[in-house]
Amino acid sequence: MGNVYLAEHATLPDIKCAIKVLHPELSANDGFVACCARRRAASHGSIMTTWCRSVIFTWQECYCVVQSFVSGETLSKVISKTREACRYLGAAADW
Repeated sequence: MGNVYLAEHATLPDIKCAIKVLHPELSANDGFVACCARRRAASHGSIMTTWCRSVIFTWQECYCVVQSFVSGETLSKVISKTREACRYLGAAADW
């Protein structure tokens, strides 16, 4: 999907944001960008803190999304662990 960077607020260093820079091919896909805009519009305070609602801007011809930073494992790592657990369960069921 793109690269994600951790950023600090310029004047409030305790506030962290995640900046997602979409790959150029996704930035050029109007449907994908529209989907990101719809997700941004649907977000609310229970998901993101009030000070950092999702913001979309362009940089070097790529769309960027700024959102609240949520610490923890990446989605790809969670999926990898889930797949590994499923393999072990499958092996145990075959035993």
